[in-house]
Amino acid sequence: MKINEIKDIINSGGVDGYFTRQYGESAVKIQRARYLSAVEAFAALYGRGDDVSVFSVGGRSEISGNHTDHNRGRVVAAAVDLDIIAVASPRADLTVNVKSEGFPADTVDLSEYTSP
Repeated sequence: MKINEIKDIINSGGVDGYFTRQYGESAVKIQRARYLSAVEAFAALYGRGDDVSVFSVGGRSEISGNHTDHNRGRVVAAAVDLDIIAVASPRADLTVNVKSEGFPADTVDLSEYTSP
């Protein structure tokens, strides 16, 4: 989807149902602004590409037992009311550009890695 299409959907309330389910009705206006800001920041850095997607990943915190689950241990985890949003667009090469708000941009060339 194009940047302008995503912005139109957000501005017209097309994702308000999602925002309400994820963040609560009182946070819809804030989330609209947050998502629009991320989309605009992406466009300013990488252009307005034809194939742009927006993602949200919910937060989780391990209160106790971090990494013990790998060894058949127990973990006490809890969901938190925070998330990370990302705006992404595919590339034709093996380069990944990452820019997080408040941090410098980073570029990773996946062709440099030959094993995990």
